[in-house]
Amino acid sequence: MARGTTVTKAGARTTSSRTPSPRTLSVVSIGSSGEAFNPTGSWVASEDTVPAGARWWREKARECVKAKLESGEIERVWAKTLGWTLDRYPDLIWPKVGIRPGPTRLSEITPSVIRTLRDSPAYAPKTRSQYLQSLRHMLRFLGSPLAEDRHLWTLDARAARRRWLTKPQLRALWAVCRDDLDRLAVAAGAFNGLRRIEILRLRVRDLDMTLPSPTMVVLGKGRHGGKPREVPVSRYLYPVLVSLSAGRAGDARLYPKGRTHLDTRLVQLGRLAGVPVRVSSHDLRRTFGRLAFENGVTLVQLKALYGHESVDQTTHYIGADQASLRSGLRRFESAMETPDDPPQMPSEVA
Repeated sequence: MARGTTVTKAGARTTSSRTPSPRTLSVVSIGSSGEAFNPTGSWVASEDTVPAGARWWREKARECVKAKLESGEIERVWAKTLGWTLDRYPDLIWPKVGIRPGPTRLSEITPSVIRTLRDSPAYAPKTRSQYLQSLRHMLRFLGSPLAEDRHLWTLDARAARRRWLTKPQLRALWAVCRDDLDRLAVAAGAFNGLRRIEILRLRVRDLDMTLPSPTMVVLGKGRHGGKPREVPVSRYLYPVLVSLSAGRAGDARLYPKGRTHLDTRLVQLGRLAGVPVRVSSHDLRRTFGRLAFENGVTLVQLKALYGHESVDQTTHYIGADQASLRSGLRRFESAMETPDDPPQMPSEVA
C-alpha cells in the first residue's frame, strides 16, 4: 500500500505508511444514504487492481444499490445482499456458469447470457434464483428492456437439478475415501440419507452405539434443528462413528469443519472416483433414497428416515416415476392373488 493511502473501514480513517503492495485493499461500509457499495465491510480489491470490465460492473452496481436505497425500493438488509451478490459476478458467477469473459458493458448482457445463468447446473435452483433477481435489479436500474421480460427470468421448476448416482458410482466413491472424515461425509449421506446440515450438527452425545441396534439422534433443517428424530445407523456408518467418537467429549462435533470443507471433499472424491458430475451431499441423500426404494425399502420407511413431512415429498425426492409405482402395485396384486382375482387389464393380455 502506498505511503499516505487512506483506508476506510466502518467509517474510520487511517493513514498507511507501509511500502507499496500489489494487493492494495479498500474497505467501505454502506451509509444511511447508500453512499458506498461494500455493505458487508469485507476486504475487496481497490480500483488499481480491478480490470476495466469489472470496474465498469462494480461502478454500476454501486450506483444501483445507492439509487434503490435512496428511493426506498429496497430495505437496508436487502441492499447488503444485493451489493454482495452483484460484487460476485465478475470474478465468480460469470466464470462458473461458463461466461468468459464476463460482460463489460450493458449491450453484452444479452438474452443468451441470462439464459446461460438461468439454466446452468453449476448452481442449485435457489441460488440461481437469487443471482437472477440481483441481475434483474441491476438491468432494471440501467433501463434494459430485458428486465421486463418475465419469461426470460422464470426458472422451470421441472428442470430443477435432481441427480442420483448409480450403484457402481457409489461403490467407486466409497472406495476412494481417504480418511474417516471422507467416510463420514459419504456414508452419512449415501448409506443413511442425512442432510449436510445434519452431518455437521452430529455430536458424540447424539450417538448410541449399543449393538445390535445402534442409533443416532439427528437434528434436521432450521435455525435450531427442528424436531429431533432417532434413526438407525447403517453398517457402513457404524465403524466411522465409533472411530470418530472414541475418547471425545459428548459435546464434540463428529465433523469439526464447515460446510465448504465438506462440499470440497465430496467434489474431490467424485473426481478421484471418476464420477462425471460434481458430487454434493444432496446427490448422495437422493441416491440413498432411490437405491433403497429399488431394493425394497417402502416409501413410508424412507419418509421416516429422511424426516420428510409427507410421502409425496419422498416420492418426488427419490424420483419414483409412474413405472416404478406401477411395478410396486403389481407386486402387491401378486401377493394378494386368490381364486377370485379380477381379470387382467386389456393391455396386459397377451
